[in-house]
Amino acid sequence: MREGKGRKDRYTPIGRRALMWIKTYEEQARVLWSGIEDQGMLFLNRRGIPLTGFALGLIVSDCFLLSGLSAPRRNGHAFRHTCAT
Repeated sequence: MREGKGRKDRYTPIGRRALMWIKTYEEQARVLWSGIEDQGMLFLNRRGIPLTGFALGLIVSDCFLLSGLSAPRRNGHAFRHTCAT
């Protein structure tokens, strides 16, 4: 948990099934990419570096294009707002 805007605590509800998939990812995939100087970030790119908002925007845009939809702006911050409560 991190202190958010206005010094308020932010909580993210997450279900058992999602936790199971995160554990599977950590044990089976993430360990392949994490380096000696692991910073403890959950999502890594192929080089073992923490995934940035910009990189996430590229991934989302590519998924849109592959599905035949027009891609939104490549902006991780915009993507973050679509997921915010």
